[in-house]
Amino acid sequence: MELGRLSVEEGLTLGYDKRRRCHIVDLERLSGFLAEKFSGVKGFLAFEAPFTVRLPEPLTPKAVFVLRCEPRQLAKRLKAKGYPPAKIMENLWAEILDYPLQEALAAYEAERIHELDVTARGVEEAAGEALEVLGGAKPPSYGRVNWLGRLEEEGLLAEISAIPARAALKRLLEG
Repeated sequence: MELGRLSVEEGLTLGYDKRRRCHIVDLERLSGFLAEKFSGVKGFLAFEAPFTVRLPEPLTPKAVFVLRCEPRQLAKRLKAKGYPPAKIMENLWAEILDYPLQEALAAYEAERIHELDVTARGVEEAAGEALEVLGGAKPPSYGRVNWLGRLEEEGLLAEISAIPARAALKRLLEG
């Protein structure tokens, strides 16, 4: 279930950000809505969102999967989706600086967090690893993904940090 879309459909937003071209999700109301709607559900639930929602008991997840994507590949994917350059760069910096991982770690116990690098993986392969973690065959882990270090080693970090967003995006898409 995609939580951004659900938030819009259920009126769980704080407004619309014209510059970013997206709705602003009311995370507190969304959390309450999910608790009310799904607390009696037995079995497996999967939520997908480009943000972290702290789910209350009994919905506290067994595992939280943080999908990671190499910044140049992420830039290409977001450009193909029609994102404006400023929003692409905002997402790239969040990925480079591990923001989604830090959000997950702030919301849930570290033992529940698992990073999945989906740069070169298809849905089936990524889902297979997620199922291994959920089934206990593989322990959750994080901290292996280091885009910041990789871009620094390549000399690209200093370059994209010092130029305007459009130029940085162009440079990332070229590399």
